[in-house]
Amino acid sequence: MPPITLLIFAYHFPPENSIGGQRPFRFYKYLSRMGYRCHVITAARQEEANPDVTHVPDPFIETQRDGAGWQVERFIRKFLLPGVVGVRWGRMAAKAGQAIIRANRTGPVAILSTFPPLGTHIAGWELSRREGVPWIADFRDPMGDNPGHVGFSQAQHGLYNSLEHLVFRSADLIIANTDTAADQWRARYPEKKSRIHLIWNGFDPENKLRPLPVPEHKRKVVSHVGSLYGGRTVTPLLESVARLIECGQLSRDSICINLVGEALPGCIPSPDFVDRAKS
Repeated sequence: MPPITLLIFAYHFPPENSIGGQRPFRFYKYLSRMGYRCHVITAARQEEANPDVTHVPDPFIETQRDGAGWQVERFIRKFLLPGVVGVRWGRMAAKAGQAIIRANRTGPVAILSTFPPLGTHIAGWELSRREGVPWIADFRDPMGDNPGHVGFSQAQHGLYNSLEHLVFRSADLIIANTDTAADQWRARYPEKKSRIHLIWNGFDPENKLRPLPVPEHKRKVVSHVGSLYGGRTVTPLLESVARLIECGQLSRDSICINLVGEALPGCIPSPDFVDRAKS
């Protein structure tokens, strides 16, 4: 029997330096070793040609303000589904997946889409309907009750909940990355209980990281390593430390707060605070 072909929709994927690309990369890496024929469709640019990876650029990023489609997605992101949704990318990724399936269909085929962004599940849903193949929907973040959806209107929350319902009705298998999410979904969708499974986030055992020697410091160093986005903020911590320094409870030379990674403007204090901290 020919091996199963698994088509993976992963918006983020190496060599892109994004935490969101690590989980789909491990799926691709280890499922390939287990004998599955894996093909990844991603928005991440590839530095070297790989026959197992197809790069589909996100037109919202690559061709900004070009055409009516860009404006439509801008409207969707601003008023309907705030965030990086990748709606047009999802439609384009589905077409690329359809071409791959029809050119290489010599055995069973399945689809794995890993969310976020929304475009990955759009691609999985659309291609599954077109080709009649099983669809596995992997969730790295919740969709309907996402605590990162800060400031969303009731209508926007409702729309995300409706899309979550669509995914759960349509997908053949649902994967959660925490036991809490899996338990909540089993309670919310009891008719789909047997289709909801848990695969924890983790690390690649082949990446044998070793601790570096801890240098001597005259001050305590508090580090946050990773991106700050969507409802995550370091402002309360920094403002509290600033107040302690201003009232003499804490020495400026006794502490260093190290932020390593990208941060959206709303995740860090105002420019006035940053200017005061530099002085």
